[in-house]
Amino acid sequence: MAYSEAQAQRVRGMLEPAQTDALLREPGAKPFTLSGRGGSPGWLLVAPPGYRDKASLRTWIDRGVAYASSLPKKAASKRKPTR
Repeated sequence: MAYSEAQAQRVRGMLEPAQTDALLREPGAKPFTLSGRGGSPGWLLVAPPGYRDKASLRTWIDRGVAYASSLPKKAASKRKPTR
């Protein structure tokens, strides 16, 4: 989950893709799109009506953390040595 003042006070997050349709029915939720392209499942923006109180914001954060925690760990990247 991410919060951006520059994004007009919206919360953006990657959530369980299978839950996208259900989550889009929640207050303030809409698909996160780039350059007018269709949104990807699981990527949402939540406007202030969706997180007006701390409990609502905590719910969105917990959803994002739960999904991120469910993903497999990434393999360590092999960085080139710095000069």
